[in-house]
Amino acid sequence: MNLCAIWMMFSPPMMEEKKIEFVSHASTKYALTSDKMRLKQVFYNLVQNAVDFVPQEGGKIEISAREEGNSILFHVKDNGIGISEKRKESVFKKFYQVELSFKRKYGGSGFGLVICKGIVENLGGKIWFESKEAEGTTFYFSIPK
Repeated sequence: MNLCAIWMMFSPPMMEEKKIEFVSHASTKYALTSDKMRLKQVFYNLVQNAVDFVPQEGGKIEISAREEGNSILFHVKDNGIGISEKRKESVFKKFYQVELSFKRKYGGSGFGLVICKGIVENLGGKIWFESKEAEGTTFYFSIPK
């Protein structure tokens, strides 16, 4: 899988509007015998979430891939609003959204991360995240080679 090809999916107009810096740390193509369309869908959902939550000025999203044993480990990292400790356990639940206020600032259906989890697990992988409120979030997923 070539992350440069994935970058082309996200470039305009997703990121131009907010002037988001986009960084890819994988220059190597990795051989996967997996469903590449589903992996692109996972990346798309994770990057779209990151776009929604990074600041209007100075937003940054980073993607990477590296071999780790018999898997490829991917990540999507942002410098957005992050996820509070009390909300972390609900992130992969249907209809859940981090911003719960009546006048939500962020769109979405609450299905994106549920879909990502389903795809990754059906491909034999795992998905998880690390986040600090007001600092950003990194989603990781691994897929067997």
